Amino acid sequence: MPIILNKSRLYNEKTKQKPKSNSIVIFSDSIGQGLASKIIEKTEFQAINNCKPDAGFQNILENYGEKIKDLEKNDTVAVLITKYESSLYQNQQKYIKLLNDIVYQPYRKFNMIITGLRYNGKNDNKIYYINNQIFNIAKVSENIKLLDPNMINENTRNYKLLKNFIIENVVTIINCKFRGSSLLRFMKCHASDKGTNFSTTQESIRKR
Repeated sequence: MPIILNKSRLYNEKTKQKPKSNSIVIFSDSIGQGLASKIIEKTEFQAINNCKPDAGFQNILENYGEKIKDLEKNDTVAVLITKYESSLYQNQQKYIKLLNDIVYQPYRKFNMIITGLRYNGKNDNKIYYINNQIFNIAKVSENIKLLDPNMINENTRNYKLLKNFIIENVVTIINCKFRGSSLLRFMKCHASDKGTNFSTTQESIRKR
C-alpha cells in the first residue's frame, strides 16, 4: 500500500531542511558533470553549474563576470578544465589571462579551486608548460587551491577515476572551508581494493 503524504506534512518536511547559505559557481568541461549534485548532497553549498562538455575554454568562461559578481567571502569559484586542446596551447595566454582576471577581481573575496591539465602522452611538454603558469596563478593566495590531475595514481587516462578524484576533492576542500597550509595544497589519491583514500601533499607541478 503506497504511503500518502498530505500537503501540510510535505511542507513541514521541506521547511526542516537547512537552507544553503553559500554558493559555488562551477566552470568546467566534461570533468565537472555530476559535480553539482554531489555538492548539493554532501555540503552546505548551493551549486551553480556551467558545465560545457564539448566546449573550449573561451566558451566555458564566457560571461563569467556576470556569474560571479555577487559572490561573497565564503563562496567559491571552481574552474575545472583538464582536457588539453591544441587551441588552448595556441591561445594559452588568453586562458592564463582569463584565470588571472578572475583571481585579481577588484576586492575579490571568494575562494577558488583550479585544475591543471592532464597529460595525454602526446603533448606532455606543452601541458607541463601551461600547468606551471596555472601553478603560479594559484600561489598568489591561500584561498586558492589547485587540483593537479596528474597526481592521481600515475594514470590520468582512467577518466572515471580522474572524475571521481575531482568530485571528491572539490567536496573535501569545501567542507574543510579551505583550511590548510598557506602553501599550495594538492590532493593526492590512492586507489586500492579497499576503496579510494585521499591525503594531502605539497609539491610543485610534476613533469611527465
